[in-house]
Amino acid sequence: MAKTSAAAPKQAKNKKHMLVRYGRMDTLGSFEHNETYIPKLPTRIVVKTDRGLELGHLVGQLAPYKTGQFKLSNDQLKEYFHNAQVDFSEEPLGKVIRYATAEDISEERHLQKITEEEIECCKRFTKEMNLPMKIVDAEHIFGGERIIFYFMSDTRVDFRDLVKKLAHEYQTRIEMRQIGSRDEARLLGDVESCGQQCCCKRFLKVLKPVNMRMAKMQKATLDPSRYPDIAAD
Repeated sequence: MAKTSAAAPKQAKNKKHMLVRYGRMDTLGSFEHNETYIPKLPTRIVVKTDRGLELGHLVGQLAPYKTGQFKLSNDQLKEYFHNAQVDFSEEPLGKVIRYATAEDISEERHLQKITEEEIECCKRFTKEMNLPMKIVDAEHIFGGERIIFYFMSDTRVDFRDLVKKLAHEYQTRIEMRQIGSRDEARLLGDVESCGQQCCCKRFLKVLKPVNMRMAKMQKATLDPSRYPDIAAD
């Protein structure tokens, strides 16, 4: 009995972790895994999160992995992302199920087509119910556990009947998430005047308020009362 109880902490200590970015909002987290080889090329990963089965991207494949174990400790990772002002949880967000297969990628493309139809359906229901909300995007979780709709609105919206109608239509769990204009840009990936995809889509994960001085430099002076993301000096 003594040997069995002494062995348990050792197994917990030797758990391996992998960095994965997943979801429409590009959530970054650590996931437990049992792989011994970490590919050096861009790699898709199937993970299990609290939302269900999801398809994500391996992060840090060129970083120091050894026999599948990321060398940096959770404290070091937390400090690194804290300095970069990126939210990072010390606790694992789930488990790695497998490296994505060609069938997984094909299923993802299929779900993307279905998601476009789900967005149009939600827009139609919203119009029929005369709800003051703009449907921006949707995310159909890879495992089919739920559909998340992202919307914008200037007021609070009672969308309980809409959720019931969508749940009846698709026979799965429905979530509605209210977002702002900059999150809309992140989701839709607009192209800016520089010709590049907007920064918040490409690499900027923390959306800080833009002050009036910065807006003037870009010749985009705006009324702070209408655009809360713009702060006065």
